[in-house]
Formats: sequence, C-alpha cells, structure tokens
Amino acid sequence: MDSVDGEEKFDECLKSIKEKLSAVPLAIQFPIGAGRDLKGVVDIIEQKAHYFQLGEKNENYQTKEIPQSLLEKTKKFRQELIDKIVEQDEVIAMKYLEGQELSVEEVKKLLRQATLTGKYFPVFCGSAYKHVGVKLVLDGVVDYLPSPLDVKEIPVYSPHDKTKSELVNCNSPLPCLALAFKIVVDNYNNKLTFFRVYAGKVSANSYVYNVNQDKRERISRLVRMHADNKEEVKEVGAGDIAAAIGLEQTITGDTFGEEKKPLLLETINFAEPVISQAIEPKTNEDKDKLRTALEKLRIQDPSFKY
Repeated sequence: MDSVDGEEKFDECLKSIKEKLSAVPLAIQFPIGAGRDLKGVVDIIEQKAHYFQLGEKNENYQTKEIPQSLLEKTKKFRQELIDKIVEQDEVIAMKYLEGQELSVEEVKKLLRQATLTGKYFPVFCGSAYKHVGVKLVLDGVVDYLPSPLDVKEIPVYSPHDKTKSELVNCNSPLPCLALAFKIVVDNYNNKLTFFRVYAGKVSANSYVYNVNQDKRERISRLVRMHADNKEEVKEVGAGDIAAAIGLEQTITGDTFGEEKKPLLLETINFAEPVISQAIEPKTNEDKDKLRTALEKLRIQDPSFKY
C-alpha cells in the first residue's frame, strides 16, 4: 500500500472511534505508508517525521523533516487539534487568536489538560508487531495521562456502614490503602495479586490487612511486572502498581487497609457470564486436574463461574 492508503485507513479509524465509542479522538500522529510499506509516523505536534526500521526491537528511529507531500495534511491535522483544545488555557488561547504560533510545549500543555477532562483522547498510530511507534506511545503516557497528583479525591467507605463515606487522595495520612484489581497464576504456579496503592505504602515481607475478608495476610515478595519479567522491589507507595506474591485469601476487588480503622475502596463490578458450556473429564483420574484448572480460571477471571 502507498502512503495515501495508509492515511485513508487512519481517517477511517478516527471516524470509527467517533461513531462507535462516542469519543472525541485527537490525532497527534498519522502513518507514513501502511502494511508492509509502513515507514513511520508524522508527529503533528512537533511537526517532524519519525522513520523506523521494521522489526527492529530497540526502535532506534530517525527523525527527519516531513515529506513535502505530507505537509498540507500535517498542517490540517494540527489546525484541527489546536482548535479543539485551545479553550483549555485562556492565556494560550488569546495568543493563538492573535495569530501567534504556539510552541510544542504549549500544545502539549493544552493536550494534557484536555486529556485530563476525560472528554478527549489522544490517538497514536504504529505497529507493536513491527516495533513501530511503541516508544512514542510510552512517551505519550508520561506527557498526557494523569499522575497520582492529578487524580481527584476518591470516596472510601466504612465496611460497617457503606452509606457513610469520606474522601482521600495520595497525600492522605493513611498507613496503607490499596486495591487488588487483577490476579494471575504464572508458569511457576505463583499467584500474582496485582494492586494499586492509593495512599500510604505496601512493603515486601510484611502483613497487610484485607478489609473485605477481615483477615491479615503476609506478602512474601513484591514485584513489578515487565511482560513476563519480574523486578523485585522492597516497597511501593501512592500511585504505584505492583504484584504481591504470597496472598492466598485475596480476590479481585479487595481493599488493603488499616485494621484499627478499616476503609473500603469502591469494589469492581463484573458482568454476568453470557456463554455456558458443559464439560466433563474423560477419566476419573482427570477429575482433580480439571477441578484444579477450573479453579485457576475462576481465580484469574471473576466473571468465570463453574
């Protein structure tokens, strides 16, 4: 495919996002080429072209000037982007209305503020399979998504009276407040409990109080997961996400908190299953194996029932 085909498909994707997700996409890149002829992406904010070597895992891309044939499209996308987000800052808006060119830093500031409203969604493009644009997406996470300091106060509830609530944030003076949001059983049969810390801290080789289960459990190890690779850590604080090894009673949606003054974070609600299937083991010897396998699935997916 030539670059025109790639641009048309990207335009179709933006249109689909609007129609199917009722979202406001903000294109900050568009592809140069498509399919096997994908060469790279045009950065609409920095007004540069990033060229990649397909399949090169380190993504050592080269930054060059935008091809002459794509300058008009870049200008059009940039104009549309700024028109949608310029209202986020009165000072920058006034500068823009006076006909002054906005700097890269000013556009990024506007885009970040627009993203934090939850109404606008920056759109990147590339190919994870071909190692194109992944690093740029990660840079975008840092540039545009909220940090713990940007998150507003969230409600917590008493386990004894859920009609009463109070507000907390990452600076609240709580020893520990965290939510278990995912459980995975790895290839070594370790149960990894992923959690996010909302206040305080969680340490390895320590006990945490599970408010939902009214039980104390010991975390033997704390790890950060990088795909299948585990990075051992001693402690995580507010805003951090980690996985705990050693928790046997915790399930998805449980809150870790303080035993003397327990507080509950809003739990996770899961949809009821919509597909059912009858299965049975071929032999009596397989019954225990089947039960073990089904239990692993149930632990990892709260919507799975047997």
